[in-house]
Amino acid sequence: MFRFFDALFLFWCLAPAGETDCQRRRREQSATGNHTDLLVPECDEHGHYLPIQCFGQATDGSRFCACYDKDFGQIKAPSKKVKSCNCIRKHHDWHQQNGE
Repeated sequence: MFRFFDALFLFWCLAPAGETDCQRRRREQSATGNHTDLLVPECDEHGHYLPIQCFGQATDGSRFCACYDKDFGQIKAPSKKVKSCNCIRKHHDWHQQNGE
């Protein structure tokens, strides 16, 4: 009986952590094979959404990109003019933390 609990504990310690929402969506969208118009999320090393997310493949040299918070809440609408979201995301996070 003791070995059973040892094995169970070892399995629990070595089992991979669950996927984050970003990782799950990325896996599901990547599996479709159709990336033309789809948003295939980009995740950071912690599994959170990157601030900038771009849709599909570039048409006429640019893609539609939007800004998101770490939980995939959109904070700036898609546009071909969006090139970076770091400042927008920091501003958004600051307001969220300070209750504004």
